[in-house]
Amino acid sequence: MNRTDSHNGRPRPTAAAGLLLLAFAALMAGGCARSPRSGVPPGFQSVELSERLRPLQRKLNAEGERNWVLNLNAIAMGALRDGDRETAKRALDESVMLIEVIYGDSEQARRARSIWFREESKVFKGDPYERSMTYMYRGILYLQDRDWDNARACFRSVLFHDSLAADQQNRGDWVLPHYLIGVCEVQMKRPTFAREAFVRAEAAYSEFVAAYSPLEDSHRAPRLELRDSLPPFDEETNLLVVTQHGRAPRKKATGSHGELLAYIPGGGAGMSPATVAVDGNGGTRTSFGDSVYFQAATRGGRGVDGILGQQAKLRGGAEAAGSVAVLGGAVVAAHGVSSGSDSTALAGAGVLAAGALMYGFSTMVQPQADTREWAALPDSLGIAVSTAKPGVREIEVSYSAEDANRFGGNTRARELVEVPEPGAGVAVILAFPPPAVSLVGGIEHDPTMEVSS
Repeated sequence: MNRTDSHNGRPRPTAAAGLLLLAFAALMAGGCARSPRSGVPPGFQSVELSERLRPLQRKLNAEGERNWVLNLNAIAMGALRDGDRETAKRALDESVMLIEVIYGDSEQARRARSIWFREESKVFKGDPYERSMTYMYRGILYLQDRDWDNARACFRSVLFHDSLAADQQNRGDWVLPHYLIGVCEVQMKRPTFAREAFVRAEAAYSEFVAAYSPLEDSHRAPRLELRDSLPPFDEETNLLVVTQHGRAPRKKATGSHGELLAYIPGGGAGMSPATVAVDGNGGTRTSFGDSVYFQAATRGGRGVDGILGQQAKLRGGAEAAGSVAVLGGAVVAAHGVSSGSDSTALAGAGVLAAGALMYGFSTMVQPQADTREWAALPDSLGIAVSTAKPGVREIEVSYSAEDANRFGGNTRARELVEVPEPGAGVAVILAFPPPAVSLVGGIEHDPTMEVSS
């Protein structure tokens, strides 16, 4: 209750009122921080994109730093589909640089560590599988340029970023990066290192097959036609085709406060291998080497999930304690007022203020999981190798009806490629299921270029 000052007759706030004002001030001070920058990344400002990719460029500019990595990766995927390898390389290089930035003690680092902001308000760098796939695509582009050293470095980075996952059992368990490191070692004339890489690839593949089968049997993963081993690669192999199947895993927030991140298969019930033909002759069936969904789903509790889980517990505990304190304090304060006891009223007001502060604190904690996703990724990756006649060859990749129907397009994609002499290099193709391209707002729209932000 308030008393009157003996000198001027004005109401003098009690200590209880001061506590309430302190609680309000603390609540108001909690949520101030700099927003991520707008515009495009500095290294991408001079890039001119095709008409088909300009909607993605506008999205990159509008969403700014918060989604730079996400939108750059979408641009790279669209450019790869269009055969614009230079734009794809620039977008991926910028994305890689942003992923690797160490913010240190900057405002952005403090924001990233803060419990006061929703995960979706922070700068997106992707989950381990998304960061790994950024390096996977960049490494394949280096393979196509016959830059074996940089390609090998990228495939090692795939494994490194996967190793940052929180589930020890499934760390560093990609298959194709080991295999493609072996391809690089063959081209660099380092047979011992090549053999070691292929041995690691076979070991990783055996573990993948053993771990994936239970997911298939329980209908928690799409069906894949997995073989007993990967196709052999040696110095005479001069054609390598990487195929992509299905749609990316989807993210879903679960838990009482949306603090847990779940992954849902996006690729449908199952996928079949593709067939690779050279100049219309014969055909080599691809072998599934990796499942992007498996890499997402076996993250277990990734680092940010642990943080979010702590936030959810903190919020729940603070809510409960705050509610009890507010109710108890109000009862005690009311009793003090009715009995004319200033000390009792003051004590009750103090408990009420503390409860209000605690409850307000709980509402500031934002444990919601980040469901932004690189939606244009495939569900799984296949590989085919062969020794082809050197020269300019037409490579035809025939996808299954399931993949064609999934994208509403055709089953066959064709590409002309220069195949080197056996022992003189390897031609590398990154194949996509041919999509159905529709007009959206007068602009050609490829559903496989979609991003979720």
